[in-house]
Amino acid sequence: MKKWLIFIMAFMPLCSFAQSSVKNRFEQIPVKGDKVVFADTILSLFNKDEIRQSIYYWINTAESKDRSISEVKNNHEAGIFSCKVADYLMISRSTLTTFPLYMLYTLSFEYKNSLCIVSVHDINYIEPSDFEQRKNKDIDNLMIPAELPLVEKKYNPAFVKNASEKIIEATLSDMNLLITSIRGRLNP
Repeated sequence: MKKWLIFIMAFMPLCSFAQSSVKNRFEQIPVKGDKVVFADTILSLFNKDEIRQSIYYWINTAESKDRSISEVKNNHEAGIFSCKVADYLMISRSTLTTFPLYMLYTLSFEYKNSLCIVSVHDINYIEPSDFEQRKNKDIDNLMIPAELPLVEKKYNPAFVKNASEKIIEATLSDMNLLITSIRGRLNP
């Protein structure tokens, strides 16, 4: 009897650890048509109004030094909410060095009853020096469409070996953190 008790006590932490680990929603780059689109459907315990309030709260608290949110649009009757987001990514160049990129995208929420469809689309990357001077020039010509590094794997800045693969890794990590954060807000 004691041996079984010791065995169970020894493996309980392993079982609880395995249950608490969260599986990433995105393991690879999702392509819809010819565009990169990250999407997730979240079943919430909240009703439509509570989901809308949770989205407002998330938007108001998600802005940080590495994420800026702008152009917030809300159509309460249709249950659609969207905003423009700029995430500052530090991408591993090698073991000791990184290179920065801004990832710009539209974040959309479509909600009704207890469902919320979250979508990240219109994704572009831009060099920080170009992004920071956006008030002085048209940055549309300087944008790197997501499909170039994420699907075609054709983005090769100077002095960065396998840049596309590194951008894929950073993007997947960022999107998984984003969706986990939103899921946590809609299902506390």
